[in-house]
Amino acid sequence: MYQYQQLAQLLKEEILIGNLQKGDKLPSIRELVSRYGVNKDTVQRALRSLKDESFIYAVEKSGYYVLKNSEPKPLKEFEEDYSQLPIEDLRICFNQSLASAHDLKLTKKEQASGMDELIHALMPILEEYGVYAAKEQLVITTGTQQALYILLQMIQGKKVLLEQPTYARMNELVKHLNIPYETIERQMDGEIDLDRLEKLFASGEFSLFYTISRFHNPLGGSYSEGTKKKIVELARRYSVYIIEDDYMADFVEGNATPLHYYDMDGRVIYVKSFSSILFSALKIGIVVLPKELVEAFSMRKQWMDYDSNVMMQKTFTLFIENGMFAKHRKEMVEKYIEKSKRAKKWLLTSGVSEGILHGTQWVFKKTPMMDEKLQAMNLKAKVLDDYFISKNAPALERLDLAKIREI
Repeated sequence: MYQYQQLAQLLKEEILIGNLQKGDKLPSIRELVSRYGVNKDTVQRALRSLKDESFIYAVEKSGYYVLKNSEPKPLKEFEEDYSQLPIEDLRICFNQSLASAHDLKLTKKEQASGMDELIHALMPILEEYGVYAAKEQLVITTGTQQALYILLQMIQGKKVLLEQPTYARMNELVKHLNIPYETIERQMDGEIDLDRLEKLFASGEFSLFYTISRFHNPLGGSYSEGTKKKIVELARRYSVYIIEDDYMADFVEGNATPLHYYDMDGRVIYVKSFSSILFSALKIGIVVLPKELVEAFSMRKQWMDYDSNVMMQKTFTLFIENGMFAKHRKEMVEKYIEKSKRAKKWLLTSGVSEGILHGTQWVFKKTPMMDEKLQAMNLKAKVLDDYFISKNAPALERLDLAKIREI
């Protein structure tokens, strides 16, 4: 347990046993530093942790106050760990963008494909991911969902093939747009039935296949390199476009490559957001399109959202150009690797043998026995029903061990 977690636990116990009552003011940061023999950063992180759990609240220029004396909620998956976000760096970049808005004419509409500065800044990053493309093939979008919405609307009378389970918003979009679809199972080990995939492609009924090749959501696994090559080869042979959602590309280790790396015939549409490495509110994504689809995609984007948040585009450009993105990414990857090691160790010593662990994603079948074990460990898993488009989904649950602070 980190030092800030230990301090947070001590303060929490003071609240729970009533030594600190609802409405009481906590000692100042300086007092806490002196009392517990820790540094200022440790105290601030501990207070943020208690604030996130709704045990305390902050009053500007006054301090922190006790919000409640109730029992803590069970541990759960935390959507964001804001203590890891580069807030100050982003603030500097945003302020710089705001100060130079007049000179840079940021109030004027940019081209629908996005700011040239940002596209140029992202190209070397894409190459680090294993994606090589001409500038003209890149389009900035307001997040992944916008890109998927446009791509689904470009289907002409054919079906979309969905791996299952998959990104819940993709399932929702397909249903909302009444797109005809069929499904194919993504296996727990990250692989897929290539024989069935070929039969489906060979039927001629499909124009798109949506897949998350690396760090699958929600299972966590990735295709082997051999599987990636085969999928791309099948897409070429049967003229099917692949939408490759690579939302976790920032965390890839070693020489693992995306499907796009093997695509020599323009069959892979590469989609990437930066929510997982930064935060969901950034709402900036990039799409790498086959050349013949660029005009149609850009036209549809122009109809619904001409220039995706120009101020955020400029802010992100500065964040990259000033080396802040590379620094933040390095720190996050190191933390992820460490969390993965700790997750594996925890699972080995927890006495739980069910399911499969990919990185920090632990997926298992939902059973009464598993529910009892998790309850005994004060853990709460996420049911994966939303990741299946069918109502007859298998009973699976997931626990992202990277987001459980006590592990």
